[in-house]
Amino acid sequence: MLKEFAGGELISGMVDQYPNPIKMARILMRRSELDLILGISIAKNEVDRILGGLGVTFSNKGDDWECTAPTYRPDITREIDLIEEIARIHGYDSIPSDEAIYGTFRYQHPDPEKNLNALRTTLAGFGFHQVYANSLQNEHDAGLSETTAVKMVNPLNREMGFLRTSLLPGLMKAADFNIKRGTHNFRLFELSHIHIQQGEGLDGIEEQKHLAGIICGQEQFESVHSTAADEDLFNMKGYLSGLFENKYSMRMDLDRKEHPGFDYAQGIMINRQTVG
Repeated sequence: MLKEFAGGELISGMVDQYPNPIKMARILMRRSELDLILGISIAKNEVDRILGGLGVTFSNKGDDWECTAPTYRPDITREIDLIEEIARIHGYDSIPSDEAIYGTFRYQHPDPEKNLNALRTTLAGFGFHQVYANSLQNEHDAGLSETTAVKMVNPLNREMGFLRTSLLPGLMKAADFNIKRGTHNFRLFELSHIHIQQGEGLDGIEEQKHLAGIICGQEQFESVHSTAADEDLFNMKGYLSGLFENKYSMRMDLDRKEHPGFDYAQGIMINRQTVG
């Protein structure tokens, strides 16, 4: 009928219009990751049984499993997907509860933020307030440090088109904000990341942790016991000395340096190595 009235063509065999066939995902599921996520160790034969019931073909590689997900489960593409399926089939009620709080953080690795809390506390003791500036800058501010800035692929606007290469522009804007609103005496610091484009592509982006501070106004107010004294380079040197030498027992020296945007600048040397 289709051939006679609709101009169809009769052919033999099976015809299937399937332009995007699903590829079978190959996934390595590690025993260490399985135990870490679930918080318990499930017996190997139980894991094998669950994978087989899910239609996952697998082979053992030491303590791990090399798996191939069936095409009718396009939602299984990652290691965590397999682990979640094993937890579901094994039964959430079979995983004992624990009042202690755990996570995926590897405790054998030192916490890079641990020692920074002491640094923040020391600066707060010197009268500094911590600020959090925007990590996105315009092209002019990002170019002040004379390093190659990381350009955003899809910036919100021209003022937020680059990742910051220095903490100083953000601190200067914070100082400007305070001065214009009547606060002339303050000490501010920021401890955060900057990003530099050292090479091509994403692999060429380098992230660094920086510390920067700014002091403004009077260090000491006039009273019946003392005269007024302005903040100056010697005060800043005292804060740095108290931080590095007294707190961390590091030798600190200042050395005359040139820096873009500054009429007079001093370089900071810790144990005879320039750090700022």
